[in-house]
Amino acid sequence: MDKKWNPTIDQVNGPINRTWDFISDEATELMEELQCPPEFLAEMLKSIASKFEEGGSVTTEWNEKVKKG
Repeated sequence: MDKKWNPTIDQVNGPINRTWDFISDEATELMEELQCPPEFLAEMLKSIASKFEEGGSVTTEWNEKVKKG
C-alpha cells in the first residue's frame, strides 16, 4: 500500500506558498483584465487541476467550452 505523500514544512513555507500566491495573483490579474466573473476563472482553474487528477483529461473540454462561448 502506498503512503499518501505529504509536503514537508519547508516545502509548504517555501515553494508551495510561493506558487499558491503566484497562481492566485495571476488569476486575480486575469479576472481584472478580462472583466469576467470569478466563476469563469474558477472553471478555468478546475480544468487545469483536472490534468493533475488521476484519470483526469487534458483541457480539451475547457477549450471546447470556451470556443462555443
